[in-house]
Amino acid sequence: MPKKRGYRNVPGMRNRKKGGRTETTPDGFDRSAPDTLASLADAWLDHLEERAYSDRTLDKTRWCLRDFLGWCQDRDLIDPATITKPILESYQRHLFHYRQKNGKPLGVTTQRDRLGALQRFFRWLCKENHLLANPAADLELPRKPAKTLPKALSVEEIAALMATADTTDVLGIRDRCMLELLYSCGLRRSELTGLDIDDVDPQRGLVTVRKGKGGKSRVLPLGDVAKHWFERYRDEARPRLELDHGERALFLSGYGMRLNPNYVGNWVKRTMTGVASKRGQVKNLDTLASLPILISCRARREFNTKERPTTSWPVEIAANRLCLMALIEDVLSTRWEKFVSERAGRCLPGC
Repeated sequence: MPKKRGYRNVPGMRNRKKGGRTETTPDGFDRSAPDTLASLADAWLDHLEERAYSDRTLDKTRWCLRDFLGWCQDRDLIDPATITKPILESYQRHLFHYRQKNGKPLGVTTQRDRLGALQRFFRWLCKENHLLANPAADLELPRKPAKTLPKALSVEEIAALMATADTTDVLGIRDRCMLELLYSCGLRRSELTGLDIDDVDPQRGLVTVRKGKGGKSRVLPLGDVAKHWFERYRDEARPRLELDHGERALFLSGYGMRLNPNYVGNWVKRTMTGVASKRGQVKNLDTLASLPILISCRARREFNTKERPTTSWPVEIAANRLCLMALIEDVLSTRWEKFVSERAGRCLPGC
């Protein structure tokens, strides 16, 4: 029997226990003494929380440590004094050779994140006199991968992407609103899911992002198309997804709870890959605006333009508004290669 899709599946979702991992799930690590690896890891995370690190950073660090602690538990390594540089190098090789369920290796960035968390953890252990020497001090991390420019979607592909949402369904209206906000405002996925209902002001055409990347807040312009779909989602779809009237999250799941950033990221990646499948897989999909990249993200944050850009160029926002608008018009009307050749080594008048 085919699986029901859309809002028809919501009543069934609410009648069963929500799946996935939770913070209350026992991890099975040895905390029989205050000086075990797991106990000290908990103490370090408490220390980071006291220093006002963001919840996102704490969650990421917690999962990095969880993987290392599980690896150590399998080898009966519960005392931090038994951890040496060769052991950490062995764990580094484990990360390199590890294969995910889809058969792919861990990305270099993921490996660096997990090893970097260990470096900070053991540095703190030495600072707090739990260890006399830092075994991770001379640990060499994998080299950073070379950064490449993302592949921008064409106007037709952007239109096809927006049309993937079934706007005759409640969840489809929600999905279309999310796509429009991602594209119009240049939001990150975590910023999108972190929005509250009061953070969007359609009358003034503004979106307030609270504690974005680096804990910084900012105010963004809201385009007319995104405003239309926000109002439709707010009036038609969100009331049918809401279970608790005290819930302030803007985008709700079928469980009536705030959406998870990873779920949104994976969903956007699948959707965009399907749209751009003829040209190869699209990568680095943290935001929809990362494809037409800085012209969308930066220019729209400064000026509420109504046209959707289709190309990208790493420009800094100019102090002169006329200079910036001339640059945007040039980018929108020429191909990338022509723009680079004509503008290389030149400054716009008035800059």
